[in-house]
Amino acid sequence: MEAWEEHDSCMHCYDIEKLGMESPRNMYNKTFLVQNSDTFPQEYSWAPKSLYFRFSNLCNFACRMCSTYSSTWRKKLDMLLWWSEEGIKQFPQEELQKLFNKKFLEELDIIDIKWWEPFLHKQHYEFLEYLIRNNLSKNIELKYSTNLSILPGITKQWKELLPNEYKSILDIWEHFRRVTLRVSVEWYGKDNDYIRMGADWKDIEDNIHILQKVPYIGLSLTTTIQIDNLTFIPKLILFATHNNINLGISSHNFVRKPEYYNIKILPESIKKYIERFYNICKERYNISGKYTQNLDNIITYMNSWDTDYALLKEYVRCTKIIDDEYKQIRGFGDGKTGWQTFNPIKVKITPTGKIEKV
Repeated sequence: MEAWEEHDSCMHCYDIEKLGMESPRNMYNKTFLVQNSDTFPQEYSWAPKSLYFRFSNLCNFACRMCSTYSSTWRKKLDMLLWWSEEGIKQFPQEELQKLFNKKFLEELDIIDIKWWEPFLHKQHYEFLEYLIRNNLSKNIELKYSTNLSILPGITKQWKELLPNEYKSILDIWEHFRRVTLRVSVEWYGKDNDYIRMGADWKDIEDNIHILQKVPYIGLSLTTTIQIDNLTFIPKLILFATHNNINLGISSHNFVRKPEYYNIKILPESIKKYIERFYNICKERYNISGKYTQNLDNIITYMNSWDTDYALLKEYVRCTKIIDDEYKQIRGFGDGKTGWQTFNPIKVKITPTGKIEKV
């Protein structure tokens, strides 16, 4: 990497950059790049400035594009899909204890906790309490990726996770320099609950409005770009604009795995339909600025690969399996499966195996 040679593990970023879009690699380089490091004085501190980690894969959702690797709730579905069985993956206690080290933590600017549902985990609160007790919290910004389904001490459940002296999670957060939350959503309303199984949109929306009133909290929405929500991105943009909240749609939000959720695999006729649909939405709903560029980037990414009918068949197979299980959990569809009721891109499979737009 020092010779600026491309590395195999970075290919997604290189592919994004070749399409003319900003990649996660670009974004992190801009945030953390040290200018003229060879001229820095000898006493310059090279201690870590940011910490990215997760405590476990404990989560209360079973999102369609997810797996047991990132959510314990996915275990049953993953076994139905013939994937390998995995249980809860706990952050090793001995590794966690290494974080309880004042010298290591005292120069941190950012702690970023992501990929699971952080507010469900007791160790999360114990770690924050350590930072407060050792007078480290006031210089640290906390960043989260969360489904925002719970706020201990504010919502009805989960208060028992908090240390005794705190009545709510806000009592903990007020000790930190800033708190930033990226709230993961896919659609709006019950449509969001379809992809993010276990979600209740009303709870999420209520929590968004509660946190918008807290001055030291920065709030944004983030969404993954995938086959299931491709036609609903403009609607999500309108919701974000109406509620004065930023919606993050960047290059690292494109779902690449499972591959059958990748929007690149769609048939050419559906890709053309999506492109026309986005252009109509931009004009009809006066979508402008960065959101126009976001929609254009989605189209560019979608058109950068040819149709893959084998993966489309796998998409339909897995969707129907999940819908059958979902119907048992949520009772959606009035006798129809979720696929029949919500089929987002309106496709069907012909007797010969060809996939067509309805």
